[in-house]
Amino acid sequence: MLRFLNVIIFLAAFLLLLLVSVSLPITKSITYFTLTAGFDAGAISSGVSGGVSFGNWGWCTTPLVVEVFGIDRTEPGECSEAKIGWTIDQRLVDLLHLEGLQDAVNSGLTLALVLNPIACGITFLTLLFVLWFAWRQTRLSAIIGVCVGVVAAILTTIAFVIDIVVMTLVKKNVENVSSNFHVTYGQTTWMTLVAMILTWIGIILFCIAGFRGRRVRRKEETY
Repeated sequence: MLRFLNVIIFLAAFLLLLLVSVSLPITKSITYFTLTAGFDAGAISSGVSGGVSFGNWGWCTTPLVVEVFGIDRTEPGECSEAKIGWTIDQRLVDLLHLEGLQDAVNSGLTLALVLNPIACGITFLTLLFVLWFAWRQTRLSAIIGVCVGVVAAILTTIAFVIDIVVMTLVKKNVENVSSNFHVTYGQTTWMTLVAMILTWIGIILFCIAGFRGRRVRRKEETY
């Protein structure tokens, strides 16, 4: 029973990391953070307000509202091309007045963009070994599974720490530039946190299941 529970735990951790790894713009509802901006020029009754959300493979803008002499004009949102190592489009920088924030955002996300998919891949390998152990309780499957699982847990923990540090630094740097900028956290940080907790719990249960399986085999050999 314990080994099958472990399968569910690692499956859940893998699915969470997978969703993080295929976040925006592939999965538009899952983001790292959203940067909103609003600028007003009261003398001529003009301004612009809008936002941009960042994900593992790019960014998407919310509809941008441009006001000129009291007349609102809305530009539809758009998404960047899905790719790793993306940068903020210059037109978006000009429209939302993001000058000086490009380096803070782009460099800050680099580690998180790379590490989360790696942690997802190692967690999937751990899931395979857990399935192997659930199907056939062998000493080899237990040892390899625990070793790979520990690597997955460590990588997921590092990914979570990096997510927290990066998001905190980006929020601080962005909002220090101007009160017109505001950063809100997305879902990926908390999804990574849950995956990290599940992975460590899974490792503990894996060790317990392996120890119990070994004791059962010894009793069978004795009798």
